Amino acid sequence: MQKKHLIRMAMGGLFLCAAIFMVRNIAFVTDVPSAPGIAQVRYQKGNSPVSIGGPFLLVDQHGRPKSSADFRGRYMLVYFGYTYCPDVCPTALYAMTDALNSLKDKAKNFQPIFITIDPNRDTRSVMRDYMKNFHPSFVGLTGEKDQLEKAHKAYHVYAVKAPGQEHEKNYILDHSSIVYVMDPRGRFITSFNHNTSAEEIVKILLTLS
Repeated sequence: MQKKHLIRMAMGGLFLCAAIFMVRNIAFVTDVPSAPGIAQVRYQKGNSPVSIGGPFLLVDQHGRPKSSADFRGRYMLVYFGYTYCPDVCPTALYAMTDALNSLKDKAKNFQPIFITIDPNRDTRSVMRDYMKNFHPSFVGLTGEKDQLEKAHKAYHVYAVKAPGQEHEKNYILDHSSIVYVMDPRGRFITSFNHNTSAEEIVKILLTLS
């Protein structure tokens, strides 16, 4: 009886740990202030439970080193994804492209940035070809795994291989799909997801520029 009781206690502990792990990871994806339609522009407070953003040093699609400091003076629109993404990534990038085209001259105030979560496949040449599909001001960033992981951690990005595809060559990644809006000093303002229309994005950005 005592042995069965200990086994039940151990199993209960495992389920509790698993639940805590799932909640922790969900928080990384969802605990990001977002803009429902028109942004309510609020700078991240010092006592915010989640600090979003930070410095990074990566390489753009043309092989040039790029740091977060290079984009100071413009609002950054930062999206993490991968070039083999079948749906949410191109949806988000095309919506941003349409929004920037609609902004015309005001588009120069914004810097769209695409940072890979799949450095094994997203080489510089792959990124260069992929970024040609979107607004010409887009910067596509890849780099060393440790530098990318640092950027992913700073923005609380969630990315794992889809279940059952851990050893597949043509794998799909499950990942968070958020566009982070950072101010000209690199501070987080708000965010929106890949389902946000170009029209809604324009409204959000016009509250800033």
